[in-house]
Amino acid sequence: MGRHVIGNVGDLPQGSRVVMTLENRSIGIFNVGGNYYALKNTCPHQAAP
Repeated sequence: MGRHVIGNVGDLPQGSRVVMTLENRSIGIFNVGGNYYALKNTCPHQAAP
């Protein structure tokens, strides 16, 4: 997966999250304590979002 700009820092305040589709994949993007994480939006043991 390549690099993507998803918005401004102010669009995702601490403690929030957003789910987006990037390159035909559902991705959850989280701001945890000012650190940003992007994870595949699939449960690894149930294969559900």
